[in-house]
Amino acid sequence: MLQQTRTLLAMIVIGLALFNLLFSNLNLFPFLLIAVAALMLVVGIIEFQKKKIAFGIVLIIITAFLIFVAIQGFLIG
Repeated sequence: MLQQTRTLLAMIVIGLALFNLLFSNLNLFPFLLIAVAALMLVVGIIEFQKKKIAFGIVLIIITAFLIFVAIQGFLIG
């Protein structure tokens, strides 16, 4: 189940990144950051299930940072 979620989120991230790159639409950038944060969260949970605790913690910290940056993007832009 998590593998399919990871694949779906990766496709969403790639689609949003390509759209931002091709059309220079920076209004969608916070949504891209939230999608990347969700992807990192799912990968972190997968790593916890594989008993790779240190890598899972790093991914959770990256998720928190990305959410913080996305919220700033919504408030500023």
